[in-house]
This record gives sequence, structure tokens and C-alpha cells, in this order.
Amino acid sequence: MVFKPLNALEKKVLECITEGINSAPLVLSHLNKGKKRKYPKTNVYSAITSLVERRMIEPDGMSKKPITYRLINAGREDHIGDVESPHAPNECRVHFTGTFVFDVVSEGDLERLQDSAGFTIGGWRPYKPGMNGVTDRWGYVRLNGQDNTIRFRKTRNLCRMSVYPKEIWKEIPKGTTDEEALGWFRDKAQLIADLLRFSGWKLKNMTVRGEVKPGKGVHYGYPGHPLSALKGKINHMDTERTVDIDSSPGDSAELEGFNAEDGYILGHITEVIKDADSKASASLENLSRLRMRVDVIEGILDKLVVCEEKVAFIETKRLERETNEIVGRYEPKVFRQEGYQ
Repeated sequence: MVFKPLNALEKKVLECITEGINSAPLVLSHLNKGKKRKYPKTNVYSAITSLVERRMIEPDGMSKKPITYRLINAGREDHIGDVESPHAPNECRVHFTGTFVFDVVSEGDLERLQDSAGFTIGGWRPYKPGMNGVTDRWGYVRLNGQDNTIRFRKTRNLCRMSVYPKEIWKEIPKGTTDEEALGWFRDKAQLIADLLRFSGWKLKNMTVRGEVKPGKGVHYGYPGHPLSALKGKINHMDTERTVDIDSSPGDSAELEGFNAEDGYILGHITEVIKDADSKASASLENLSRLRMRVDVIEGILDKLVVCEEKVAFIETKRLERETNEIVGRYEPKVFRQEGYQ
């Protein structure tokens, strides 16, 4: 998993735990001591969860109320969380441009989101009253180091939770379909919905919002792909193109495909080219053999034509001879009358 660099709060929390301030309540109290603008409780708990996921700290098992933490690999400079592990060249940033919507059966916590062990895994933005009594709250659920956006919307007629799963990094297997790729995000959205149960939320009836077609649905991106250098040419292709350049993820351009087949090809471009070259060479060899066979067949056909002409000539002569013989048999005889010479 690739992590972003530590933010300012995460660094301060790590410093606290390094100094022996080793529980969430103690860290919160220490950071807010004597300050007018205090850190929200959910932010501090999220920072601790992030450090745990980065394998920089871990529960020491000494206390559960509150949980106390200790450093992992203390004294080392190469903490796992400080280093971004690069993705393999053929690993794809699969992302979904739509959303998954659930019906809300029971409303849960609108302040803090937790997992089954009581760890903070998310939270909500401050509440802003909407018009006509509409409740519209945005929040997030942290899963595998990613903050997946969620949205709770309640009106007079509906009560729904929308889930926006973050990208999935993986190699695209050959033969993958767009429906299978969509299933990866469907499973992720369902997992997020299941995690919300531990904060009192009960959701059902998942529906998918996001049509699978060029420009929408599942995209298969490769940041910094060598073919990104063709940006000028690709952007002038037809509007129904299935491959495009996207510079939105970060500083480096991302070459992305809009269907699973293109996604596989972009991630295995070297293999695909070698395979195509091999097939082309085999095709040329087969074509050469085919041409030789055609030459042989043409030679045989030429001989057959000559033989056929000879047979036809002989048959014509035979018919002429037989015709003459028949005609000769029935030639009229000349009768001479008496007195004539």
C-alpha cells in the first residue's frame, strides 16, 4: 500500500507517543493544552489509526481503556510509513467514476466512526443545516490507508448513504471484463457499508450509479506510463476514443483505458508487442509456405489445362473422323438411266 507523506498532525501525534504520551485521550489533551483553536477529537483518533496502519505504532496490550500505544522499530529512520513503495510497472490504478447508493434502515453515529475493535476509522464534516429540513453530511471511512468518501442525505422522502470507493491498485488479469472490474468496487463499497454497522448504521439495497461507457464507469490508469509522451496526439483522437491522457491524479500524466481489454494491454504493452511480433513472424512464415503451395497448385493447374486442351483436340478429331465415316456410308448413289452414258 502506498501512503502519502505524514501530515502535520500525524507528526505531532507520533512525537507525543515517542515522548510517552501514549493514549488517544492523553495525546488530545496534550495537543490542545493552552490553545484557542483545538484539534477535533476525530482528527486525533484518525491520526493514530493512520500511524497504526503505517506500522509505525501499535497497541502495547497493557491497557484497553484507554488503549495505549508504543513505537515500532524505535530508533530506526526507515519507518515503513515514511517510504512510499513504488507500484510494479504493470500495476494499474483502477478507479470508478460513479458511486454506490444504499437505503438507510437505521441511522448511526454522525460524529465518529469506528471498527469492531473500537478504533476510529472515519468521521464527518461539520454539520451545516440545509434548506427545507434536508440533512446532507459528508464524511469518510479509512480503509487500507485510503479515505473513502461517504455522503448521508436525508429528506422528507428519502434517507440514503452514498459510498465513493477509492482506487484499487492491481494488475489486470488477461480476459478481465468491465463487469468483473466493477465487481471489485461493489465488494469494496459493501465492505465499507459493513464497517458502518459498528457505528450504528444499517444499510441495504445497494444500487450502482455510473454508466460503463467511454469516459464513464471503470477506468484503468497507469501514472507515468511511457506512452504518456504521446499526449498531444492522443488528445486529438476521435471523441469515442478508449484511451486517453489524464493529468488529474497528480503531477505526472496518467495514461488510462476505458475498458478492461485496453487496461490489460496498457499494463502489458511489452508482452503484447512481443506476442504480436511473434504472431506476425509466424504469419509471414505461414504466408511464405502458402505461396509455395499456391505455386505448386498453379503448376499442376497449368498442366491440367494443357492436358485438357490435348484431350479436347483429340476428342474433336475423333468426332470428325467418326462423322465422316457415317456420312460416307450414306452418300447418295447416282443411277444412270438406259441410253445415257
